[in-house]
Amino acid sequence: MKKNITVSGILLLTMMTFMSCERADLTYKGKTVVEFAPRSTSSTYTSSFSATIKQAVYVSSQDTLELTVNLVGPQQNKDIKVEYTLVTEKLNNFPASSYFIDPTTAIEGMHYNFVPARTGSENGTITIPANSSFGKVKLNTLNSQAAPDVSKRVVIKLLPTSEVDINPNYQYFIVVITRL
Repeated sequence: MKKNITVSGILLLTMMTFMSCERADLTYKGKTVVEFAPRSTSSTYTSSFSATIKQAVYVSSQDTLELTVNLVGPQQNKDIKVEYTLVTEKLNNFPASSYFIDPTTAIEGMHYNFVPARTGSENGTITIPANSSFGKVKLNTLNSQAAPDVSKRVVIKLLPTSEVDINPNYQYFIVVITRL
């Protein structure tokens, strides 16, 4: 009997201890930003992903890529416009000085097309719909225009707007177009 009372007392004390603990609030409280989402590997795409620099996808067939742009933070009750541009110069300004990104070498209209098409040198725009967390940059690759065994790069950079900032760790995406 005495043993049962001791065990019951220990169980009661343990339950009271855990019931009095505060629950952790796992709600994201950081600044709302957008970023390129990591790509998963499939038979068509091979992704390489670095936590602080860039993502790349290698395409050796004519295809339409949908690059996902994530909203990090609470969903908004209005559409969010996000601009992107092409990187035309080598970038060396990363936290780790040994990293760099080579510029775009592919020619729009010859090696790839954005959907919808950009006009001239204007930045492209995507929309993250209201009450959603994702938007898409769509890109048609035209690998038949690339010389065999020669890679062409499309380097895309997300740009901050008055509505939303960019996560600097995931603001670049590289599409490498090859013809085997």
